[in-house]
Amino acid sequence: MVTGTGKERWIEITSETIMFKGKYCGIGSVIDITDRKNLEENLRKLATVDQLTGIYNRYAFEKFLEEEINRAERYGSGFSIIMFDIDNFKDVNDMYGHQVGDRILKELVNIVRNSIRKSDIFARWGGEEFMILVPIKEKQDAYRIAEKIRSEIENYRFDSVGKVTVSIGVSFYKKGDSIKTIIRRADTALYQAKKSGKNMTVVAD
Repeated sequence: MVTGTGKERWIEITSETIMFKGKYCGIGSVIDITDRKNLEENLRKLATVDQLTGIYNRYAFEKFLEEEINRAERYGSGFSIIMFDIDNFKDVNDMYGHQVGDRILKELVNIVRNSIRKSDIFARWGGEEFMILVPIKEKQDAYRIAEKIRSEIENYRFDSVGKVTVSIGVSFYKKGDSIKTIIRRADTALYQAKKSGKNMTVVAD
């Protein structure tokens, strides 16, 4: 309901019919449950949203990935996952402190948000590691998005630390994939990017 001052309030209405002095009458109650609804919404966000960056968290990403695998199995649609993390991020935290590190994570998230499509699912996997679920028709679409992200981050000047780079691994859905198998291939590709000099994109076989 909307109050006289224009504020929205959640209310719970209960009612029943009773007999009163030989006649049917209605009796009910109206309770303001706005605080309860706000608490429920906050708990929902805690379950699906990373508190530092405001993007999806690992739990939410796994749910989206599970749904996408089911869709791919049923309809034959294609998708990929892009897994990346910040190169030498521990050195940044050690040298400049965790507050600066947190600020870099937030700035990086904004860069990536502007580099992906509305249909892509972006999540913080943990620490300085991130995931993107990318529905695709052609495999080169995922590589193009990954390289755009890598390039945009490389060319951005971060406050206090200057240049930051990321290493990226890309894997594509294969028939029979599970959450573990498709993520494992992306993780292996990411490891190869790190091993080969960092600041690059490697596509899994």
